Amino acid sequence: MLLKCKPAVRRALAGWPVAVALVLGSGFPAYATSPDLPQEVGAFADEHLPAQLARHRIPGAAVAVVTKDKQIFTKGYGVADVATRRPVDAEQTVFAPASIGKLITATTVTAATDGTLTTTGAVTHGPAKPRQWLQITPGVFQEKDGYRTIHFREDGLLASENPAGPLQRLAWYELPALHLGVLAVSLAVLLLSALAWPVAFAVRTNRRRPARAPHLAGLPGWTAATLAAVTTASLVALFANFAANQAAYFLGGSPLLAVIQTVPLLAAIATAGAAVTTVLAWRRKWWTRFGRIHLTTVTLAAIAYLAIAAVYNILG
Repeated sequence: MLLKCKPAVRRALAGWPVAVALVLGSGFPAYATSPDLPQEVGAFADEHLPAQLARHRIPGAAVAVVTKDKQIFTKGYGVADVATRRPVDAEQTVFAPASIGKLITATTVTAATDGTLTTTGAVTHGPAKPRQWLQITPGVFQEKDGYRTIHFREDGLLASENPAGPLQRLAWYELPALHLGVLAVSLAVLLLSALAWPVAFAVRTNRRRPARAPHLAGLPGWTAATLAAVTTASLVALFANFAANQAAYFLGGSPLLAVIQTVPLLAAIATAGAAVTTVLAWRRKWWTRFGRIHLTTVTLAAIAYLAIAAVYNILG
């Protein structure tokens, strides 16, 4: 059984409160040792964060700054609940996971024949490691050789010490492992096609083979494949060196973030064009059968890629 954190309110990403944690370490020696650092950080946050929240339509945020394993600044901005206008409390407000965070908040729960539960993931405070739980009363389990407890509520949710809230059971189509598998296959098809299409076009042109379809009929499919590759490369580049990119990521002005937010929308437009081209190709018998099957595969891969991007709030 796979569980994930249950969001308190389902809304668009732009409407979610967010939590921000910044760590100042050896890369910022002058700032990390300044006695005025807490005041400077507070003044900087007060000056920039409200405007950034308004700009990106984010209702609220909690900020924590840590240096040398010591928390030097915490403060909440905006509201934690749009309906009630409850303000964000940096110490008390719970932030539900969303977007790509779903991949790292999923938890598996398995039961042995003797009733013992085994969990993996962030069920409690501390490392997200496998843990075993022994039943002490119906529906209530205590960690083996520990003191923590978890219990199944009447609504079926698993209540634990997870700070993001109770966990709900995932349907098979919500499993992160399934999403990652579909994403991997889709990207493999799209990347190979983005590289192979220009080569095939050059060979056909060089050999002066007669065209069996309109000259630019394959352009929407190739564009969708290329844009998917660009988005993936931008995500990898952003998170590969996130420590260096975090200021631009949170305060705006990151070229990579701009690419990640814009290119998938262009890929969606190109995919719509590829879908139309696919239908026309089969009706009018463009290319060979293999060519039509290839275009269909690319179009389906692009649709699958965009579907996963939408699930994790990357699409726009």
